Amino acid sequence: MLPKHALALALLLFLGLFAQLGRSPLGHEEPRRALIALEILYGHQGLQPTVHGEPYYRKPPLYNLLIAACYKFTGSTHAWATRLPSVLSFLALALCIYFFCRHYLATQTSALAAILFLSCADLLLYYSRLAEMDLFYALISFPVLVLPWHYLQQQKTWAFYLVPAFFAGLGFMAKGFPSIALYGISVATAIMLHRRPHLLLSFKWLPAIVLFSIPLCVYFYPQYASGTFANSLQVLFSESANRTIKSGLGPRLWHLLWFPLDTVKGLLPISLALIGFRKKFLGNPLVRAAFWLFLANYLLYLISPGARLRYVYMLFPLICMAASYVLWQARPTHLVWAHRVLRHLACTMVALLGALLVFFAQPYPFAIAAMPVAAFLIWGLRVPQPISIASLALVCLLLGRIGFDHAAAQPQVAMRDRAYLEAISARQLHQLLGHRPLYINTRAERFFTFSHEYTRLSHRVIPYGFDFQDPNGVYLVPKGHGPKGSSPLANFDIGPEKGFELIELP
Repeated sequence: MLPKHALALALLLFLGLFAQLGRSPLGHEEPRRALIALEILYGHQGLQPTVHGEPYYRKPPLYNLLIAACYKFTGSTHAWATRLPSVLSFLALALCIYFFCRHYLATQTSALAAILFLSCADLLLYYSRLAEMDLFYALISFPVLVLPWHYLQQQKTWAFYLVPAFFAGLGFMAKGFPSIALYGISVATAIMLHRRPHLLLSFKWLPAIVLFSIPLCVYFYPQYASGTFANSLQVLFSESANRTIKSGLGPRLWHLLWFPLDTVKGLLPISLALIGFRKKFLGNPLVRAAFWLFLANYLLYLISPGARLRYVYMLFPLICMAASYVLWQARPTHLVWAHRVLRHLACTMVALLGALLVFFAQPYPFAIAAMPVAAFLIWGLRVPQPISIASLALVCLLLGRIGFDHAAAQPQVAMRDRAYLEAISARQLHQLLGHRPLYINTRAERFFTFSHEYTRLSHRVIPYGFDFQDPNGVYLVPKGHGPKGSSPLANFDIGPEKGFELIELP
């Protein structure tokens, strides 16, 4: 790929990832992550995560702290700042893949591995636009996966013990106990591949354990001091264990069937390249390591009925590294066919994006800018090489994302979105109450968009108010659930949810 084509692809990637990052309100799991980050900033619990002022033990706080730091650094608490860590993690992981592969593969093959990762449809079209922790966790898990094998390959024994242990500790601070399993399986696999079992009995594990424990002590010591450590640890362990052990035979069998199919779907179009995988490719050290590291770690999620596809995103780089090597070994006739199909598909996507602009009759500068950039890449990537094919696939997906984001931002579409309606409700209530303290009397998670938006606007934590102790406060309660003698101020809807009222105490 020529430098001008690489710059054009980078520009299109920027337009696709950042252009509409903040136009849609936070939804699904996003507002809970953001609400915890806001309460770290506006609350009085230090670095301990809370939800509506109550301790939150289901996940350690590293990703929430990252969002809070992003709020501080950017000076904004809008949706785009909340989603920025996820997008940056996505791009940073692609760079990590490239630089790591450079140790074992040619420059073009390493670049191909990075482009393949960026082309994962499930990541590019969906999760890279959400304020979820999975891409950030994949980023800090990448060293845990590959560095034990890499350092043994390079005969760097001290680094083998210390560096992955430190990143595993950071991983625990993001997701909890799954990081211990990831670390243990990856280290054991690296030792097996290098046939060095004596490494398991070294004193060097002691400083490794210390490095792993440092971030955990920072998080758990305040809980130990306050007497909540046992409860925190129990909730954190149950969060992981329940997805693994609590399920009947039927769900387990269904998961064994469905999860691999879901993984193949999430890896599209990369999974198509693996059709050409042959046993002889395991002769390459990196491909062999990627194969066994993926298989060893994937089995844990395969036998866990509660596992979801996003839990194995940290394994996707292993597949991309192997797929890049496979593609460079593909037959020329297959490359010509794939190149021709993707060029036609890319031309179709440009035409569809233009039609979408005409249909909504709204000028969208980012889409208008993306179309000539995409046309330049389609014209320039005429040679049927693996890196051209992967780049054209990325162009198609980016055009699809730009078009989808533009359609989803239209008022007639947004007004059907629960998150959009709940955000409007929060703004209306903030204008109504001004500086009066608000208490919320429901624990339903579907209200986190409302709670996040109100907290963002008011710069105050919304505590639960089931005890009705603040005579100056306003309480948002289900109808008929206020205390005797309370005065209803108004009926209130939280987005599409009706049946609430604002009350004040006598």
